[in-house]
Amino acid sequence: MAEIALDELLRTLADNGVGIAADGDRLRVRAPEGVLTEAMSEAIRQHKSALVAAFSERVSPIRLAEPIDGCPILFCVHGAGGNALFLRHWIDHFEGEGLYAIESPGTNGQTRLPRSLADLVDLYLAEMRAAQSAGPYLIAGYSAGGVIALEMGRRLRAEGEHVPLVVLLDTFHPSIEMRTHSSRERIHKIVKMPATFTQNLYRTKVLDVRAYKEYSEGVQAHLAAGTRLPIELREQYMEDHLTSLMAEALVEPYDGPVALIVAASVNDILDHAGPLRGWEEVLSDLRLEEVPCDHHQLVDAPFAHLVVAAIRRQIRGAAV
Repeated sequence: MAEIALDELLRTLADNGVGIAADGDRLRVRAPEGVLTEAMSEAIRQHKSALVAAFSERVSPIRLAEPIDGCPILFCVHGAGGNALFLRHWIDHFEGEGLYAIESPGTNGQTRLPRSLADLVDLYLAEMRAAQSAGPYLIAGYSAGGVIALEMGRRLRAEGEHVPLVVLLDTFHPSIEMRTHSSRERIHKIVKMPATFTQNLYRTKVLDVRAYKEYSEGVQAHLAAGTRLPIELREQYMEDHLTSLMAEALVEPYDGPVALIVAASVNDILDHAGPLRGWEEVLSDLRLEEVPCDHHQLVDAPFAHLVVAAIRRQIRGAAV
């Protein structure tokens, strides 16, 4: 059997949706049914050392606060932008619980990101288990990260692990679509807030389009050269990537305890989702708390004490 060159193998794996992750000196391979041929498997074995080196970069959970006196650890998944910098605002408000952040591998400029939600969950579960080998597992996720956290909880429960609580921080069900403003609503906004409306319209139609074109060209240049993305391109790249994964996400019913902590102020393009954010048909054990802020303020410093207090109330009420 002719040996497949490494670059040809990498292209074949990518084109066929085969996910590769390195765990120490071991490779984890996830492939759609029927895709992984014997020739492809043999090529993976032949190039194992090179593949381990190529895919060994990972972002381990960031330990922000260590637990004391047997208190549990809360693992918190990033939002759409991939980083969990907002958790620095929470540290002073935890009292004994541990706090670990899970970030996207793209935070280090890596462009070989997981190709599916399942691959992303595989990676994050491996990271979490490296930090805590067995349950109970407490998992949270902000915004789109809540979908990842929920799937992590589902997988762990299916494997027999104890997951006392999953916390969704203003996470909307992936099926919820943003609505557009009607002509009447646009007129109302122009009359009531002319400066704000004009400014937002200008940014959306002109500045953002131009900036996004420059961003796209920059990303393509780095992808073609095989180099890391500079810091200024990373967050948008990770947001685009996670958005594409969410578009294909099929969220299965979850019967474990879930706390949904929502922002009281909702953007009017999403207010049709209601206070349960579209989760009422999927989650059978749902506890709702509201914080007096908007979606972005939920992870801002002035509201950190309110959000952490809500999370700690939910943890205390869970069977940890």
